[in-house]
Amino acid sequence: MSAVVRIWRLLSRNLAWKIAALLASTALWIAINGSEPNADRYLRLGLNPFGLSKRLVIANRLAGTVEVQIRGPRSILRTVDEEAYRVPLDLRGVRAGPTSLKLSTDLLNFPRRVKVIRVTPSRVDLRIERLVRRSVPVKAVLVPVERNGYTISDVAVSPAEVEVSGPAGRIAQLQSVETEPVSTINARGYVEREAAVAAAGEWLAFFPDTVRVAFSVSEAEGRRVFPNLPVTVRNAGGTVRVEPDTVALTVRGAQRPLANLQLGAGVAYVDVEGLGSGAHRLAVRLVVPDGIDVDVIEPDQVNVLIDSADSPQIRDETKR
Repeated sequence: MSAVVRIWRLLSRNLAWKIAALLASTALWIAINGSEPNADRYLRLGLNPFGLSKRLVIANRLAGTVEVQIRGPRSILRTVDEEAYRVPLDLRGVRAGPTSLKLSTDLLNFPRRVKVIRVTPSRVDLRIERLVRRSVPVKAVLVPVERNGYTISDVAVSPAEVEVSGPAGRIAQLQSVETEPVSTINARGYVEREAAVAAAGEWLAFFPDTVRVAFSVSEAEGRRVFPNLPVTVRNAGGTVRVEPDTVALTVRGAQRPLANLQLGAGVAYVDVEGLGSGAHRLAVRLVVPDGIDVDVIEPDQVNVLIDSADSPQIRDETKR
């Protein structure tokens, strides 16, 4: 006996009873559902624009959702998944300019016996514009822009420009775009970081949408004045008198080491090696720590009198 015959005999056993049971359950389902009263349910559905020309773009904000009232048996309404439906918005044939479209629910495939009663609002107003593309410069946004005791400099963005596409009216107003904030906290020396191009409004797209931001972080410079720095004499063989015997020194450097800088005797000096007795005019020389630069010394020359009781004419030794 073949397998087909055995299966047929198994299925056909008590066939009449099986058919009767099927008919009874079907009749019961129809009776229950057919007699169930209708109820209403309100859905919040998003819009699904389609069919717009690739040369055009929607240039105004669409409503996030619209309200759709549906009616049907309560048991069926409970099965409707709100997330599975969007109200279609047919944009085929639409041209640039303002337009008002009626919302159609014909393409909403709700379960059988569920009907759409009302859509609120029933129409949507659109502003359609040409889609254009243009390159614009990118500006880096650094956070914080300033840090106590540090200077941020040499900021550069690569690429310096990105292509932006969007509605013609919006693109015409756009002069530049910015990056998302780039943190400078704990940064030292030369730094490179990747940053996304920040959204400059709806309906705009960027290519590329990320850039490289480079910048340098160094200790901020400051200035400090030492008003009465003594002028010492080196290589003196006898009595030497210096007039004036102090100078005012202004130095510059990184703020933190500059704040702790101590300058005293020996920093400003004149060298009298090889000079005879008499009056001389010498340039003041300086010895300052590494990283500290001399900004101003006042005066930068002094009179030096070596072992002389009289006052001969002063000779200028700064040109020696």
